[in-house]
Amino acid sequence: MKEKLEELLTMNYDPKRLEICVTDGGSSDNLVEVLKSYAGKFLQIKYAISDRSALPFVIPENNPACDINAQICNVASFPKIVRTDAEVRFRHKDSLKYISDTLSKDRELCIVFHCIHLNKDFVMGEDPEKYRFSYAKMSFHCSCFWKNTFIRNRGVDERFALGFAAEDSYFHRWWRKNRRLIHPPAGWQVLHLWHGKWQSENRLKLKHEYSMPMYLRFLKSNMTPNKGNDNWQRPEMIKEVHIWKS
Repeated sequence: MKEKLEELLTMNYDPKRLEICVTDGGSSDNLVEVLKSYAGKFLQIKYAISDRSALPFVIPENNPACDINAQICNVASFPKIVRTDAEVRFRHKDSLKYISDTLSKDRELCIVFHCIHLNKDFVMGEDPEKYRFSYAKMSFHCSCFWKNTFIRNRGVDERFALGFAAEDSYFHRWWRKNRRLIHPPAGWQVLHLWHGKWQSENRLKLKHEYSMPMYLRFLKSNMTPNKGNDNWQRPEMIKEVHIWKS
């Protein structure tokens, strides 16, 4: 997280125009201390604690989907959202300016950065074919959109949502077909510190037996994912929010 915040300070974009939102689903490190130490460098930092026990269903392990949904819908206060991971790095220092300027032209737009998976040192690993394959599949670790557009279009049943990492390729296919989705210029991919821990047996089983067929039905019928499920935002799971302003 510290390295991610440092990166944002080096972008060609005024950090005092940024609101940093972090939702904690049960970390055990010094996350709060790190966030507090950067409070004066951004417009504000919002730190939300989520309580997954408040949900009427059990979330598969290592699954941030509900935290992400609740954060965007009930914690973020800015209209434009850059949804990314702490282990993701932009390749171009004008990325935030590009995102803001491009979204301003189209409120139905979703900007998706292609991703290159890297090892723990942010370099290609010993198996280059693995990394080329990951890039060819266009994994998505940075999506940018208007908050209200996300709420109107994203809302799938969270009992089966496996989060952006597992399902974005399918949801983005729906968005491309029914809304407007673009990728940044060539060479503007993001770099992602690869980890395989999300591929647990339970998550993969849920993904292949329910989530992927569900998204394919959305693609076939062109239905809005949150149709008939207006309460999917789950505000009740946000236990408390701390705000540190500059």
